[in-house]
Amino acid sequence: YGTGMRITEGLQLRVKDVDFDHRAIVIREGKGFKDRVVMLPDALTESLKQQIANARAIWSQDVTADKAGVFMPHAPAKKFPKAGQGWAWFWVFPQSTLATDPRTGIERRRHVL
Repeated sequence: YGTGMRITEGLQLRVKDVDFDHRAIVIREGKGFKDRVVMLPDALTESLKQQIANARAIWSQDVTADKAGVFMPHAPAKKFPKAGQGWAWFWVFPQSTLATDPRTGIERRRHVL
């Protein structure tokens, strides 16, 4: 609320797209497949930091279970094949369970739908 984001854009946020220092959120491939930057309201900062801490705990469990990894856009996936396993690309709002990607058969975490 207060950012101008669409619901799906918010659910698909990645950790690297939240910039607390500049109070900004980068929306990647939003409507019309365009990137844009929206403001991060002060009222959301603490809640969002807590959510990211919760997401980090889930990511850490996935790393321990050797299940770390999220879907990556095509170009970055080709250029940086291991990036999807890193913390920066993890979802801010991850699902509570792992799912099998029907395109690849790989078991990994998706964002909340």
